[in-house]
Amino acid sequence: MDSEWDEIRSEAERAVRRGKFDEASQLWLQAVALCNDLGKYDPRRIIALEGLANVYWRTNQFSDALPIL
Repeated sequence: MDSEWDEIRSEAERAVRRGKFDEASQLWLQAVALCNDLGKYDPRRIIALEGLANVYWRTNQFSDALPIL
């Protein structure tokens, strides 16, 4: 699971750098889904949620970002 999560995280970060926010949000959602069974405070889950909230924030989807923050 760690290597899969790391790969998705890297792809999501690349998508953000390229300005492909739709792709990035889908990747971050995949990363969050992988962490659902790891507990609320698992660092990978927190990183994925932060990445997703960042994408929402950068695309002015504030109502989606606020519950995550």
